[in-house]
Amino acid sequence: MRFLLPKGFNDDFKVKLSELAKDSGYYSDYFNFIFTEKKKHGGGLSNLEKVMRILSVLSRKEGNDFINLHSRKLKQLISFHSKKTSGFSPQEHLDILSDLNFVEINGKYSSGRYSKSYRLKSELRKDLEVIGDLDVPKKKRLTRSRGDQPEQVNQQSDADPLNCYVLENLKGLIPPANADALPPDLELPKKFRQLELLELFKAGSIRMPSRCAYGRLHHALCRIHKTLRIHFQWSGNVRTAEIDQNASQPFFLMNLYDASNSDHLDEKNRYYELFKSDFYSELIEGAGISGERDQIKKRFFEFLMGKAFERRKRPGTILKSFHTYFESNFPILTALISKKKTLSEDSRLHEDEIYKQMAHFLQRTESSIWIDSICARLMKMEKKFIPIHDCLVVPEADVEETKRIIFEEFEKGGFLKPGLKVKVI
Repeated sequence: MRFLLPKGFNDDFKVKLSELAKDSGYYSDYFNFIFTEKKKHGGGLSNLEKVMRILSVLSRKEGNDFINLHSRKLKQLISFHSKKTSGFSPQEHLDILSDLNFVEINGKYSSGRYSKSYRLKSELRKDLEVIGDLDVPKKKRLTRSRGDQPEQVNQQSDADPLNCYVLENLKGLIPPANADALPPDLELPKKFRQLELLELFKAGSIRMPSRCAYGRLHHALCRIHKTLRIHFQWSGNVRTAEIDQNASQPFFLMNLYDASNSDHLDEKNRYYELFKSDFYSELIEGAGISGERDQIKKRFFEFLMGKAFERRKRPGTILKSFHTYFESNFPILTALISKKKTLSEDSRLHEDEIYKQMAHFLQRTESSIWIDSICARLMKMEKKFIPIHDCLVVPEADVEETKRIIFEEFEKGGFLKPGLKVKVI
């Protein structure tokens, strides 16, 4: 198992704990439990490795937020169930790490529960190191969809021809020798994850792609950072290129319009004008917003897919600016988006989650054209490709032919012509 820990953690942990153990029977018992008992508990980890795993979870947390003890992800990663199986509860391990000045505790109300939350000390985050070897992942079991959660598909039982085809193309990829292409300011936890993914590709431990409930195809390359992904090649020194749709989610909003309504069509044509240059530049200028483009895009997606518009009207905010711009220039589309977020179409969704229908609609629309149409056609033609949502990784020599196919399939599906951008090394 591989851990991301403060530099010199094992030695510091043992020294600090031994000092406390001299004057306390509780800490003495804990010291013996960690360093003397050889018995391993759930997951095949030693007692010390359990502690290392807890701290590694906190070390890999991006940003400066606390992690709630009741976080499902934290509990799964720690793999503790009760004192009977582990000797000490997860909270006791975390509290002792706090006593040793490795962890900070926030006892305030957090994440919907009255419970303590934890994070790695900020001064320790500055100097982290990787310890241990990479685990080859085990096969996933079949899990069922609950509510709005995507259904994960069992890699053994899933015999979908497209999934199998993409898997073969993934196995043919040769990753870059190192991660030098990653941004130098990328946080260490993110870089750590990218290095793990590179090693999985090098080891050939690629899982079968799976489709979620909204039609998207998920696989290992989706999680590779965009600056690193372009440096992958297919065997035989076949260089890759990425064909990406410009502003795909805003583009697919046009599917909300009623094609039989003349007023809808008139506004749809005006909205489409935004895509003939650069959608986000037009949006930023039209809404009178200033700031970094990437941050503004994130806030736009919050506006588009977050809670209902009526809750986003606080004056002087970017979200308010977006609402004012859309309401003034595209009132029909604004009403259609609001309707999609407020009127339930899915009985599985709780009333507080109805707004998620907007994101689900856009993802299903995207996958219907990119996966069910474009990828299906490329597979019949036996072309090399790997889909990444609204993007295709293809051999550089196939770029022009692939673009032609994309335009043809969009036209067949009743869509207007999309903007495409091509990225090569």
